[in-house]
Amino acid sequence: QAAGVAWTRPGPARVTHAVVVVFLEFFAWGLLTTPMLTVLHETFPQHMFLMNGLVQGVKGFLSFLSAPLIGALSDVWGRKSLLLLTVFFTCAPIPFMRINPCC
Repeated sequence: QAAGVAWTRPGPARVTHAVVVVFLEFFAWGLLTTPMLTVLHETFPQHMFLMNGLVQGVKGFLSFLSAPLIGALSDVWGRKSLLLLTVFFTCAPIPFMRINPCC
């Protein structure tokens, strides 16, 4: 222990943090899905569902690959801060949809 550094134990785990994070993640993804389907229908009218499946598959694959990295970073920087960061970047595109209402 370094001189002058006070170590504190983390507080108890709370379910409310997880519920808020999961809600925001799915809420943001749901808000982004409807305009995305509209764009996919305009771009690929015959293959909209195939393209949506590819997008969802790539998202799942990238989530699978990035989960260990986010887990390792959360051990260093703290879980709450990493959860807030991931929620922020999931919700960040929503205001931009209002700035440029293409659909």
